[in-house]
Amino acid sequence: MNSREKSHGFFRNLLERTGGRYILVVVALAQLLSFPAAALGAVVIQVNAQFAPDQLRPALLFEFLLLIAGSVILLAIAHLFSRDAFTRLNKLIDRQPLPTGTSQELNAWKQITNISWRYGGSALVVSALVLILPLLAYLSYFLSATRDQIFYTLFGSVASSLSVIILAVLLIERMIIPARDRLVPLSFESQIAGATSTRIFLKFQSIILALIIISILLIAPLGYHLAYTILFQNIGTVDVFGQLRTLSLIASGLALTLGFGLSLLLSGSLSNPINQLIDVFQKVEQGDMKQRARIIATDEIGGLAVYFNRMVSQLEHLQRNLEDQVAERTKELEVASLKMAKRADQLSTVSDVAQAIASVQEVDALLNSVAKLISGRFNFYHTGIFLLNENHEFAVLKAASSAGGRRMLERKHKLRVGEEGIVGVVTGSGLPRVALDTGADASYFKNPDLPRTRSELTLPLKIGEQIIGALDVQSELPDAFTEDDIKVLGTLANQVAIAIQNANLFAETRSALIEARTAYQKFVQTGWKRAMEQADQVGYQYSSNTVSQLKAPLNRPEIGAVLESGKTVTDAVVDNNATIPTLAVPIKVRGETIGVLDIRAIHPDRQWEKSDLATAQTIADRLAFSLENARLIDESQKRAARERAISDMTTKIGSSVDVNTILQQTVQELGKLIGNSEVVIQIGSENNSHLKD
Repeated sequence: MNSREKSHGFFRNLLERTGGRYILVVVALAQLLSFPAAALGAVVIQVNAQFAPDQLRPALLFEFLLLIAGSVILLAIAHLFSRDAFTRLNKLIDRQPLPTGTSQELNAWKQITNISWRYGGSALVVSALVLILPLLAYLSYFLSATRDQIFYTLFGSVASSLSVIILAVLLIERMIIPARDRLVPLSFESQIAGATSTRIFLKFQSIILALIIISILLIAPLGYHLAYTILFQNIGTVDVFGQLRTLSLIASGLALTLGFGLSLLLSGSLSNPINQLIDVFQKVEQGDMKQRARIIATDEIGGLAVYFNRMVSQLEHLQRNLEDQVAERTKELEVASLKMAKRADQLSTVSDVAQAIASVQEVDALLNSVAKLISGRFNFYHTGIFLLNENHEFAVLKAASSAGGRRMLERKHKLRVGEEGIVGVVTGSGLPRVALDTGADASYFKNPDLPRTRSELTLPLKIGEQIIGALDVQSELPDAFTEDDIKVLGTLANQVAIAIQNANLFAETRSALIEARTAYQKFVQTGWKRAMEQADQVGYQYSSNTVSQLKAPLNRPEIGAVLESGKTVTDAVVDNNATIPTLAVPIKVRGETIGVLDIRAIHPDRQWEKSDLATAQTIADRLAFSLENARLIDESQKRAARERAISDMTTKIGSSVDVNTILQQTVQELGKLIGNSEVVIQIGSENNSHLKD
């Protein structure tokens, strides 16, 4: 801690102990500390006036009494000038609440900032009226002082008074700072309105003018006195100039001491506030917006501090507003981000439901998957999917995600359409229904399997205008469903309804396809069975560069295995104690095996490659295709021939009107058409008993 901080700490402690009396203490200390400056004028008076001892002692005693009287008067004036400041300091020390923005606050600030220079002006008047004039009158009337002595006393007294007053003003200016710190108004307007202190320019001009006057009052009497001595007293010039040199050195030393002390105090009163401002500037520049410059005066430096504090306060307010705006904006962005994340999760759920719909084609599996997905993604207490029964009388629970819902599935839970619960209302009206507080909704069905439900949302499952069921979601929280939830779940409900329709259509289509495939396979089987029964060959064989027709089916193990399994066989077989690599490929038409392409290797170590398998399979497929086409063409030709024969027979029969002729031609033509058959047409019976009356 430097000496300046220690002195400030001393005066602050003194202020805490004395309160409003601190002002009088400061003035008294300044008077006491500035009295030594009067020695300059006293030396000049005694050197020039040369009072006799019987004159000097009474004069000093009288002047001492005048000094005491003048000091008391100045203390009274200082108290008179600072009554509001005196009062507020006492209250501050006593920790009493003080109102702000009042005239007393403003007056106290004005009084404490201009007390030093008001003291200086008052001291000039008191010095003239109380110290100098009474002293001159006392010397003239009671001590029989000469005119020259009175003249020298006037000059020395004025020099001493100016020195003491200037020093006292600067000391008060320095020591009153703690009181100014305590009395600074809170508002900038009051700080500016209280700017009644002396300007820096006027301070400098006053002190410089006083120093000039003091210098003149010190030098002029010396010159006059020495000139008078040379002219009217018989003293040598050398001795006179020796005295002049001695007196000049003494006066210059005293003046230099006074000037140094005054310059030190004056420069301190200017540099200290500026250095404090610079420190505050640097801290604010580093980002500490809580820093404020000390307002210890209302001159230009004090005004700079006031406006700087106002600027920093505005910057702090702006920064705080910006921080608040940034925090508010950040909060809004966080909320928006949460909403977007929730929205993205909802859209992801919609996408996942769409994928589930695309991947699951059975209604029951689809509904269970959707119910679990919705509950898991939206964190719902329960999700249930209801479908209407055939007569649209009940909404039957088909899928549920909760444990209570699974118990409801076990007992085949259902609600009457248009009557029971929110589900019944929705399936009856076809409109969504939300109960944000189930306890206050009259339509809510209190389900013992779902005791923690606090809010419920039910959406219809519709195909066009047809209601097929309902999507029911329940939450443990009241007011759990937002508009976004309703929109997203509405989209899901539409997707589920479409998926149910698609699944039903898929089931119907698959059933029809199975029936068609079964019928076609039966048709293929019948056709090939008939074709093979009518065929006079069972196959062909290529061996030793020779093609031969098979007289009967070959009884080879690989052929039997292929006909039984319908799959390609590449196992080696043992025939006549020899191991033969075989490749047997089924010849299939519409999934039915109608034959076998059997290949046996000549060399026992032959290994079938993938290209061999691919070639054999391709040939078998094309062979099956060609055989099927040939069979179909053959059947078509036979059917066409039969149709022509029937048409010709019908034409012949229709050309006759005789019954016997018709019967005879019919039997004859039909026998020719069918061939190798006996045909009989009989009309009636022996007694025609089968005919009804």
